[in-house]
Order: sequence, then structure tokens, then C-alpha cells
Amino acid sequence: MKRIILILVSIVAVVVGTAFDILSNNGKAGYAGSPSESTCRNCHNSFTNSGAGTISFNSNLPGSSSKQYIPGATYQMSVVVKFAGRGLFGVGLEALTSTGANAGTIVVTNSLMTTTKNATIGPNSRKSLTHTLNGGAHADSSVFAFNWTAPSTNIGNVTFYYAGVMANNDGNSSGDYVANGNTIVTPGSATGINEIANSKNALKVFTLVSERKLQVSFNTSENSNADIALYDMNGKEVASINAGKIHSGDVTLEMNLPAQIMHGVYIVIVRAGSLNLSAKTPIML
Repeated sequence: MKRIILILVSIVAVVVGTAFDILSNNGKAGYAGSPSESTCRNCHNSFTNSGAGTISFNSNLPGSSSKQYIPGATYQMSVVVKFAGRGLFGVGLEALTSTGANAGTIVVTNSLMTTTKNATIGPNSRKSLTHTLNGGAHADSSVFAFNWTAPSTNIGNVTFYYAGVMANNDGNSSGDYVANGNTIVTPGSATGINEIANSKNALKVFTLVSERKLQVSFNTSENSNADIALYDMNGKEVASINAGKIHSGDVTLEMNLPAQIMHGVYIVIVRAGSLNLSAKTPIML
């Protein structure tokens, strides 16, 4: 009888342990594609390319073709992972110096979608922003928003490395696509960057309540095509348009708001040529 009880206890322990392992299966640190690292493709290795999937890095860092940071300043950032028809997305991101050490501080702003983890790579303990379990469970795309506080002093260039998974949500790592990229941010003087941020490249967002429209204004130095996308704070795209061709200079664009939109705070992302601008905005209709 005691033997039977021991066997039953052992079986329960294994089942509970396995379930706990599955429930704790969040993203992993150390797979953002930085130097001496792999990417998420290390596990999700069915394909050698991203297929129809894309990954993009957005921020309110000043600058157009070259982004800059003010030492000690905090910026809003996001990584958008996109693949039409897929419903589960993951992310890994690191901000590193030229020696591979952490640069600045990654700050989680939505704990339902993201968390931070550490991985030892060579002499460095690197902090990664990763997805939580099912944090990227959204149709067609997911926006992983976070804040980044720049280093307190000028430490030279900072590189953001990021990788994204576009999963088929079948419970294992096969059949998934992976995309990755990196963005270099250079240091700048506080005066010069503030002038740029306040005049040329700040994204200004307004809600035209009576017309149920969103209006965005910014400045660009190039002729290009422009796109506007609106995401809720869970990372779900709620509206988007291709605004067509724009000309250099001050630009104002408008987008109709869908009838089903709810009151709340949203993320607006504008892409125009080399510009990738984003801003949080409250919408109260």
C-alpha cells in the first residue's frame, strides 16, 4: 500500500512539475542576435528567413536617419512584430555598448506583455526584454512597448539588437518564423537634441473629436510614402492607413478612427521613409 502511495505521489509531482514548467515558459534571455549570441531561430529553426514576417524598432529618440540620445533621458520605444494570419508573437531585445555590456536601463511598461531576464554572454551579464507567456497573443501583429533610460554619461554609440518570433501557436517551436535587426543610437548634446526633438522630429498627435479623426504632425527632410498605425496598449492594431506620398517639410496627416474604438491610451506609429516615429496618446470620444 505504501509503495502504491509513493508511486502516486511521484506521478503527481512529475505532472505538477511539468505543468509548472509549461506555465513558466516565457521568452529567453540571450537570443536577441547581439555579438556572440544566437537569435530566436536557435529554437524556432524550421525556416532560414522571416518569410512574410517583419520586425521594426520605433522610438521617440530625436533624429531622422541617425537617432541620438541625451544622457539620463528616458524614451518611449517599441518593437513591432508582424505576420498576417499569425496569432502569437515573441520578442527579445538588448541595448548594448560597443563592448557588449548593458547600455542604459530597459524599463518594463506593460508587465502583461513583457519582462526582463539576464543571460551571461562572455564577461557580461546582459539584460533582455522578452515576452511573457502569451504576452504576444494578438492577431496579425504585436507591439512590445517599453521605456529606455539612457546612460547617465556619454558612453558612445548604443546598439539595440532585437529578434521576433511569428509563431503558428501549435504548442511547439516548429513551423515558426523569425526576424531580427539592429538600430544604432549615437550620443548628442542635450541642447542640440532638445532643439531637434522640439522642432523637427517630434510626433504631435491630436484627436479631432467631432470628426472622429486622429491627426498627426511631424517634420521630414525627404519625400517618401507615409503609413500611420494605431495600437492599443495590449499591442493589438486597431487602425492603419497608407497616407500616400508626402513631401519634405512640415507634414500633417489624418486617419479616421474606427467606430468601435474605446476610450483609453493608444500608441501611434508613423513610418515615412527613414523616419520611424511613435507616441502615446489618450483618445476620449
